[in-house]
Amino acid sequence: MHGDGALAYAQWLHEAGRLDEAAASYRLILKRDRANPDALRGLAHVLAARGEYAAAAAQLARAARAVRAPELQLELAQMNFLAGDPAAAGRACEIYLRYRPGDPTALCLRAALREQRGDTAGAVDAYREALLSAPGNPAILNNCGLALRACGDYAAALDCYARALAAEPNYLAAWNNQGNALRELRLEDEALTAFERALRIAPDDPSAHFNRGLLLAQLARHAEALTCFERAATLDPLHDDARIQSAESLLSLGEFAQANATLEALLDRTPDHAGALYLLATSRRYTAQDQPFIARLEQARKHHARDVQAQIALDFALGKVHDDLGDAGRAFTCFERANRAEWQRLKVPGREPVDDHADLRAEPASTWHAANASGDSGAGLVFIVGMPRSGTTLVEQILASHPAVYGAGETDYFNRALLRDGIADTARGTLRLLAERSEERLELLATDFIAELRSAAPDVERWIDKTPGHYAWLGVIQRLWPAARVVHCLRHPLDTCLSLYFQRFSSGHAYAYELRSLGRQYRAYHELMSHWRATLALRWMDVRYEDVVAEPREAARALLAHCELGWDEACAAPHRTQRTVTTASRWQVRQPVHGNARGRWTRYRTWIGPLIEELGVLAEY
Repeated sequence: MHGDGALAYAQWLHEAGRLDEAAASYRLILKRDRANPDALRGLAHVLAARGEYAAAAAQLARAARAVRAPELQLELAQMNFLAGDPAAAGRACEIYLRYRPGDPTALCLRAALREQRGDTAGAVDAYREALLSAPGNPAILNNCGLALRACGDYAAALDCYARALAAEPNYLAAWNNQGNALRELRLEDEALTAFERALRIAPDDPSAHFNRGLLLAQLARHAEALTCFERAATLDPLHDDARIQSAESLLSLGEFAQANATLEALLDRTPDHAGALYLLATSRRYTAQDQPFIARLEQARKHHARDVQAQIALDFALGKVHDDLGDAGRAFTCFERANRAEWQRLKVPGREPVDDHADLRAEPASTWHAANASGDSGAGLVFIVGMPRSGTTLVEQILASHPAVYGAGETDYFNRALLRDGIADTARGTLRLLAERSEERLELLATDFIAELRSAAPDVERWIDKTPGHYAWLGVIQRLWPAARVVHCLRHPLDTCLSLYFQRFSSGHAYAYELRSLGRQYRAYHELMSHWRATLALRWMDVRYEDVVAEPREAARALLAHCELGWDEACAAPHRTQRTVTTASRWQVRQPVHGNARGRWTRYRTWIGPLIEELGVLAEY
């Protein structure tokens, strides 16, 4: 068979799915005519169908050299993208765009390439250019929304998702992405609606179940979240994130044995899974008999030699286990390695992460006068504040063990309010919140929070917000709820800072990854708290962690007295209280109160000189 007949036969084999025979036929043609563009292109598509993208790109490159056809450049760009060669993909894409400047397919590829190298703003520009040629294309709108969300422009992202859904109401990916954006904005009711719509469209979509689970976990509804994660894992047995989140929810519910079984099941299939190993490391205290676990962590670290985030997780895990075993030198080496890598990954320059709260301290005391004198004064509210890792979870657990108290955990209420208004959670954000909201809107902010807590627990006398960072909001708290109580948790500054340095955070707290930055942040917190003490009239109590663990019963009596509550024996054994705990202390808080972590910094004195120097006199406690 010769000429066009041979090509037609090869194409027929290709269309019939007889890929090996088609490839052989295309190669026979190319033996006679090495530059035949149709045979080269056909062979490339056969190779791509078999997943051999690099080999397919090589054939398309030969075809593109043989004939000047713009479409070949676009195909070459797409194939190199699939082959993992972004530089070659970009070159071919730009050549094609010189011939077809407004082509939406090529512009979307340009956007994807920009996203791949971290240029999300450039990706948004490319998607918007593509939308000029295809203004109602739901896929482009959805992808543009993702890029906008990565840039932090949630309003524009939500607009893209809404336009995509207007064009295609049953577009599953857009409902999922809209829900995730709303979840990140802490617009939980709207997010739940989006995920429920996604599940009506596709009841067996694992992503929709998983995303709904993330939302429920964010709301601390971990039993419901667990059902979602388990459903997602059933629908997609390779959905490792669903299994990790199942374990997270089980840990928050206090089901440690079941959580560990879930993690071990994941590790049976993926022995070096960094996330699973990290959670195992943080879910109990390790002893000398657990040396084999250290070997597992070290092996996984070698396996993930080129995965920076996996190495960070495993170094935090190794540090934690060595700390449990009392090997301070090895523990600090691992923690320092993890923190240095995270600091570099976040590209945190100099003093940027530290908020010195100077704007708040500069405000006159009148700024914090009550705004809602005619409303609920907040007599039932208790705000537990302080630096993270200062004992706030333990103090909340003690109080929440009382039958007349509801512990809401870390509500992050003010950050949620700011996010909804597009304001960053900083000292300036605090002042903008006050400046840009009328007295009526501030009263609504106050009443909404109380309504939120009462709907969760209508039959108690006290509601606890345990968001440590709300220490920066105490002025606003006085203005909104002048009768609220404050419990300020204190712990030795070096123990507090070291515990922060030893902690892997899912987000925020960038200051904690470098010792001097950590010391500066502590000083800024201390200065603001000193200012609040001198300025505010809130009902205030300082509680020292060291006193709580030394005399837990007496500390519980003092806390209950501050909240004007009678004694309840459950408060003397808070580890027995069954409630959801979502903080990093969720394992420790379920153990009998002990002082093992008191004075831990002394074991690390050799390595924390920069922190001690930065704290100055505060290091003396």
